[in-house]
Amino acid sequence: MTSRTASLVTDTDFQAHEDGTLDVHITDSWFHSFGLLGGYVSGIALRASALAHGQGEALRPASIAVHYLAKPEVGPVRGRTEVVRNGRTAAYVRADLLQERTTLTATTLFHRVADGPTIGVTGAGVPGCLGPRESTPLPVACRPYPDGTTSLYGRALELRIPEDDLAAWDVRPDTTLDTWMRFREGGWDADSALRASAMCALVDLAMLPAARRGFTEAWVVPSLDLHVQFHGIDHPIADEGEWFLVRSHAPEAAGGTVSGTAEVRTEGGRLLATAMQQMTALPPVR
Repeated sequence: MTSRTASLVTDTDFQAHEDGTLDVHITDSWFHSFGLLGGYVSGIALRASALAHGQGEALRPASIAVHYLAKPEVGPVRGRTEVVRNGRTAAYVRADLLQERTTLTATTLFHRVADGPTIGVTGAGVPGCLGPRESTPLPVACRPYPDGTTSLYGRALELRIPEDDLAAWDVRPDTTLDTWMRFREGGWDADSALRASAMCALVDLAMLPAARRGFTEAWVVPSLDLHVQFHGIDHPIADEGEWFLVRSHAPEAAGGTVSGTAEVRTEGGRLLATAMQQMTALPPVR
Protein backbone atom coordinates (compact mmCIF):
# COMPACT_ATOMS: atom_id res chain seq x y z
CA MET A 1 0.00 0.00 0.00
CA THR A 2 1.03 3.58 -0.55
CA SER A 3 2.86 5.54 2.11
CA ARG A 4 2.05 9.03 0.77
CA THR A 5 0.02 11.51 2.76
CA ALA A 6 -3.68 11.09 2.16
CA SER A 7 -5.30 14.16 0.60
CA LEU A 8 -9.02 14.65 1.18
CA VAL A 9 -9.09 17.26 -1.60
CA THR A 10 -7.31 15.22 -4.27
CA ASP A 11 -8.55 11.78 -3.29
CA THR A 12 -12.25 12.76 -3.41
CA ASP A 13 -11.93 14.62 -6.72
CA PHE A 14 -13.83 13.33 -9.74
CA GLN A 15 -14.58 14.05 -13.40
CA ALA A 16 -18.21 15.06 -13.95
CA HIS A 17 -20.14 14.58 -17.19
CA GLU A 18 -23.17 16.45 -18.53
CA ASP A 19 -25.43 13.40 -18.24
CA GLY A 20 -25.02 13.33 -14.45
CA THR A 21 -22.43 10.56 -14.41
CA LEU A 22 -18.92 10.85 -13.04
CA ASP A 23 -15.63 9.02 -13.05
CA VAL A 24 -13.34 8.78 -10.05
CA HIS A 25 -10.37 6.68 -8.98
CA ILE A 26 -10.51 5.37 -5.42
CA THR A 27 -7.00 5.55 -4.01
CA ASP A 28 -5.36 3.23 -1.50
CA SER A 29 -4.27 6.21 0.63
CA TRP A 30 -7.36 5.67 2.80
CA PHE A 31 -6.92 1.90 3.07
CA HIS A 32 -6.60 0.20 6.45
CA SER A 33 -6.46 -3.42 7.54
CA PHE A 34 -10.11 -4.26 6.81
CA GLY A 35 -10.48 -2.19 3.65
CA LEU A 36 -11.16 1.37 2.59
CA LEU A 37 -12.39 3.93 5.09
CA GLY A 38 -16.08 4.30 4.30
CA GLY A 39 -16.09 7.95 5.36
CA TYR A 40 -13.56 8.72 2.63
CA VAL A 41 -15.69 7.05 -0.05
CA SER A 42 -18.75 8.88 1.33
CA GLY A 43 -16.89 12.14 0.76
CA ILE A 44 -16.71 11.41 -2.97
CA ALA A 45 -20.47 10.89 -3.14
CA LEU A 46 -21.09 14.03 -1.09
CA ARG A 47 -18.91 16.25 -3.30
CA ALA A 48 -20.56 14.81 -6.42
CA SER A 49 -23.99 15.51 -4.92
CA ALA A 50 -22.98 19.10 -4.20
CA LEU A 51 -22.17 19.60 -7.87
CA ALA A 52 -25.41 17.95 -9.02
CA HIS A 53 -27.75 20.41 -7.30
CA GLY A 54 -26.51 23.29 -9.44
CA GLN A 55 -23.67 25.79 -9.37
CA GLY A 56 -24.08 29.09 -7.55
CA GLU A 57 -27.05 28.16 -5.36
CA ALA A 58 -27.02 29.08 -1.67
CA LEU A 59 -27.15 25.46 -0.56
CA ARG A 60 -25.09 23.76 2.09
CA PRO A 61 -24.89 20.12 3.23
CA ALA A 62 -27.23 19.51 6.16
CA SER A 63 -27.01 15.71 6.43
CA ILE A 64 -25.99 12.58 4.57
CA ALA A 65 -27.29 9.01 4.80
CA VAL A 66 -24.96 6.40 3.32
CA HIS A 67 -25.53 2.67 2.83
CA TYR A 68 -22.60 0.45 1.91
CA LEU A 69 -24.13 -2.17 -0.36
CA ALA A 70 -20.83 -3.88 -1.10
CA LYS A 71 -17.19 -3.49 -0.18
CA PRO A 72 -15.53 -0.68 -2.18
CA GLU A 73 -12.21 -1.48 -3.77
CA VAL A 74 -9.19 0.54 -4.87
CA GLY A 75 -9.55 1.42 -8.54
CA PRO A 76 -11.81 3.18 -11.04
CA VAL A 77 -15.42 3.93 -10.11
CA ARG A 78 -18.35 5.03 -12.24
CA GLY A 79 -20.94 7.14 -10.47
CA ARG A 80 -24.23 8.85 -11.12
CA THR A 81 -26.17 11.58 -9.33
CA GLU A 82 -29.87 12.38 -9.31
CA VAL A 83 -31.72 15.35 -7.83
CA VAL A 84 -34.57 13.56 -6.05
CA ARG A 85 -36.30 16.73 -4.91
CA ASN A 86 -35.48 20.41 -5.28
CA GLY A 87 -37.81 22.27 -2.92
CA ARG A 88 -38.16 25.77 -1.54
CA THR A 89 -35.98 25.22 1.53
CA ALA A 90 -34.11 22.00 0.77
CA ALA A 91 -32.85 19.72 -1.98
CA TYR A 92 -32.25 15.98 -1.83
CA VAL A 93 -29.60 14.46 -4.08
CA ARG A 94 -28.85 10.77 -4.47
CA ALA A 95 -25.44 9.52 -5.55
CA ASP A 96 -24.56 5.94 -6.50
CA LEU A 97 -20.97 4.78 -6.90
CA LEU A 98 -20.59 1.67 -9.06
CA GLN A 99 -17.82 -0.84 -9.55
CA GLU A 100 -18.50 -4.44 -10.59
CA ARG A 101 -21.54 -4.13 -8.34
CA THR A 102 -23.04 -1.17 -6.51
CA THR A 103 -20.70 -0.26 -3.69
CA LEU A 104 -22.38 2.75 -2.13
CA THR A 105 -25.63 4.67 -2.14
CA ALA A 106 -25.77 8.11 -0.51
CA THR A 107 -28.55 10.66 -0.13
CA THR A 108 -27.49 14.17 0.84
CA LEU A 109 -29.84 16.83 2.16
CA PHE A 110 -28.89 20.37 1.16
CA HIS A 111 -30.49 23.29 2.98
CA ARG A 112 -31.22 26.81 1.70
CA VAL A 113 -32.31 28.76 4.78
CA ALA A 114 -29.29 30.66 6.13
CA ASP A 115 -30.69 32.16 9.36
CA GLY A 116 -32.39 30.59 12.35
CA PRO A 117 -32.32 30.19 16.13
CA THR A 118 -29.08 29.41 17.94
CA ILE A 119 -29.01 26.77 20.67
CA GLY A 120 -25.93 25.83 22.67
CA VAL A 121 -22.83 27.52 23.98
CA THR A 122 -19.87 28.23 21.72
CA GLY A 123 -16.34 29.00 22.77
CA ALA A 124 -16.73 27.30 26.14
CA GLY A 125 -14.43 24.41 25.41
CA VAL A 126 -15.19 20.78 26.16
CA PRO A 127 -15.58 20.08 29.90
CA GLY A 128 -13.47 17.35 31.42
CA CYS A 129 -11.21 16.80 28.44
CA LEU A 130 -7.59 17.81 28.07
CA GLY A 131 -6.72 19.85 24.99
CA PRO A 132 -4.77 18.38 22.06
CA ARG A 133 -1.45 19.81 23.19
CA GLU A 134 -1.84 18.27 26.65
CA SER A 135 -2.84 14.89 25.24
CA THR A 136 -0.66 11.99 24.15
CA PRO A 137 0.08 10.84 20.58
CA LEU A 138 -1.64 7.54 19.90
CA PRO A 139 0.90 4.71 20.40
CA VAL A 140 1.08 2.00 17.75
CA ALA A 141 0.00 -0.63 20.29
CA CYS A 142 -3.32 1.15 20.83
CA ARG A 143 -4.22 1.51 17.18
CA PRO A 144 -7.12 -0.73 16.23
CA TYR A 145 -5.44 -1.61 12.91
CA PRO A 146 -1.67 -1.39 13.41
CA ASP A 147 -0.05 -1.98 10.05
CA GLY A 148 3.36 -0.38 10.38
CA THR A 149 4.50 2.69 8.48
CA THR A 150 1.56 2.54 6.08
CA SER A 151 -1.01 3.04 8.83
CA LEU A 152 -4.01 5.12 7.80
CA TYR A 153 -3.46 7.17 10.95
CA GLY A 154 0.02 8.09 9.79
CA ARG A 155 -1.09 8.96 6.25
CA ALA A 156 -4.28 10.90 6.88
CA LEU A 157 -4.51 12.20 10.43
CA GLU A 158 -2.54 12.94 13.55
CA LEU A 159 -4.24 11.52 16.63
CA ARG A 160 -3.90 12.39 20.32
CA ILE A 161 -5.73 10.88 23.30
CA PRO A 162 -6.09 12.40 26.81
CA GLU A 163 -3.59 10.72 29.15
CA ASP A 164 -6.17 9.36 31.61
CA ASP A 165 -8.05 7.68 28.79
CA LEU A 166 -4.84 6.27 27.32
CA ALA A 167 -3.75 4.88 30.70
CA ALA A 168 -7.03 2.99 31.03
CA TRP A 169 -6.97 1.68 27.45
CA ASP A 170 -6.34 -1.96 28.34
CA VAL A 171 -7.74 -2.11 31.85
CA ARG A 172 -11.16 -0.46 31.56
CA PRO A 173 -13.67 -1.81 29.03
CA ASP A 174 -15.07 1.66 28.37
CA THR A 175 -16.58 1.99 24.92
CA THR A 176 -16.52 5.79 24.98
CA LEU A 177 -13.45 7.39 23.46
CA ASP A 178 -12.22 10.98 23.16
CA THR A 179 -9.72 11.53 20.36
CA TRP A 180 -8.13 14.73 19.10
CA MET A 181 -7.58 14.59 15.34
CA ARG A 182 -6.13 16.89 12.72
CA PHE A 183 -5.57 16.36 9.03
CA ARG A 184 -1.97 16.07 7.91
CA GLU A 185 -2.75 17.98 4.71
CA GLY A 186 -4.67 21.22 4.33
CA GLY A 187 -7.31 22.24 1.81
CA TRP A 188 -10.29 20.54 3.49
CA ASP A 189 -11.70 23.97 4.46
CA ALA A 190 -12.11 25.25 0.89
CA ASP A 191 -15.92 24.87 0.69
CA SER A 192 -18.84 23.41 2.61
CA ALA A 193 -18.86 20.13 0.65
CA LEU A 194 -15.22 19.51 1.54
CA ARG A 195 -15.86 20.41 5.18
CA ALA A 196 -18.74 17.93 5.23
CA SER A 197 -16.51 15.28 3.62
CA ALA A 198 -13.91 15.91 6.33
CA MET A 199 -16.54 15.33 9.02
CA CYS A 200 -17.51 12.00 7.37
CA ALA A 201 -13.91 10.82 7.51
CA LEU A 202 -13.47 11.86 11.16
CA VAL A 203 -16.59 10.20 12.55
CA ASP A 204 -16.18 7.00 10.53
CA LEU A 205 -12.63 6.61 11.77
CA ALA A 206 -13.68 7.02 15.42
CA MET A 207 -16.68 4.79 16.04
CA LEU A 208 -15.09 1.37 15.52
CA PRO A 209 -12.11 2.06 17.84
CA ALA A 210 -14.59 2.93 20.60
CA ALA A 211 -16.41 -0.37 20.04
CA ARG A 212 -13.25 -2.44 19.89
CA ARG A 213 -12.26 -1.30 23.38
CA GLY A 214 -15.09 -3.48 24.67
CA PHE A 215 -14.31 -6.56 22.58
CA THR A 216 -12.63 -9.57 24.14
CA GLU A 217 -11.55 -10.87 20.71
CA ALA A 218 -10.47 -9.25 17.46
CA TRP A 219 -13.87 -9.22 15.76
CA VAL A 220 -14.03 -7.93 12.21
CA VAL A 221 -16.61 -5.14 12.08
CA PRO A 222 -17.28 -3.65 8.60
CA SER A 223 -19.68 -0.72 8.31
CA LEU A 224 -23.22 -1.16 7.02
CA ASP A 225 -24.16 2.52 6.96
CA LEU A 226 -23.19 6.02 8.06
CA HIS A 227 -25.53 8.89 8.96
CA VAL A 228 -24.04 12.33 9.61
CA GLN A 229 -25.68 15.65 10.47
CA PHE A 230 -23.63 18.80 9.86
CA HIS A 231 -23.73 21.93 12.02
CA GLY A 232 -22.34 25.34 11.14
CA ILE A 233 -20.05 24.25 8.33
CA ASP A 234 -21.29 26.81 5.80
CA HIS A 235 -18.44 29.13 6.87
CA PRO A 236 -14.68 28.42 7.10
CA ILE A 237 -13.68 26.76 10.35
CA ALA A 238 -9.89 26.39 10.06
CA ASP A 239 -9.34 29.68 11.86
CA GLU A 240 -10.96 28.13 14.96
CA GLY A 241 -8.02 25.75 15.30
CA GLU A 242 -6.62 22.83 13.35
CA TRP A 243 -7.61 20.16 15.90
CA PHE A 244 -11.00 18.44 16.21
CA LEU A 245 -12.28 16.63 19.27
CA VAL A 246 -14.07 13.47 18.15
CA ARG A 247 -16.08 11.86 20.94
CA SER A 248 -17.26 8.38 19.96
CA HIS A 249 -19.34 5.80 21.78
CA ALA A 250 -20.49 2.25 21.09
CA PRO A 251 -23.72 1.89 23.07
CA GLU A 252 -24.67 -1.63 22.00
CA ALA A 253 -23.36 -4.83 20.42
CA ALA A 254 -25.93 -7.60 20.12
CA GLY A 255 -27.42 -9.95 17.55
CA GLY A 256 -24.47 -9.69 15.19
CA THR A 257 -24.46 -5.89 14.90
CA VAL A 258 -22.54 -3.11 16.63
CA SER A 259 -23.87 0.44 16.88
CA GLY A 260 -21.81 3.60 17.16
CA THR A 261 -22.35 7.30 17.71
CA ALA A 262 -19.95 10.22 17.41
CA GLU A 263 -19.72 13.99 17.50
CA VAL A 264 -17.08 16.40 16.24
CA ARG A 265 -16.22 19.70 17.93
CA THR A 266 -13.71 22.46 17.35
CA GLU A 267 -10.96 23.19 19.86
CA GLY A 268 -13.27 25.83 21.34
CA GLY A 269 -16.10 23.34 21.77
CA ARG A 270 -18.36 24.32 18.87
CA LEU A 271 -20.32 21.37 17.50
CA LEU A 272 -19.65 20.58 13.83
CA ALA A 273 -21.16 17.14 13.26
CA THR A 274 -23.11 14.35 14.93
CA ALA A 275 -23.22 10.83 13.55
CA MET A 276 -24.46 7.30 14.00
CA GLN A 277 -23.43 4.04 12.39
CA GLN A 278 -24.40 0.38 12.30
CA MET A 279 -21.71 -2.26 11.81
CA THR A 280 -21.90 -6.01 11.36
CA ALA A 281 -19.81 -8.30 13.57
CA LEU A 282 -17.92 -11.12 11.88
CA PRO A 283 -16.05 -13.82 13.84
CA PRO A 284 -12.28 -13.28 14.18
CA VAL A 285 -10.07 -15.23 11.82
CA ARG A 286 -8.43 -18.13 13.63
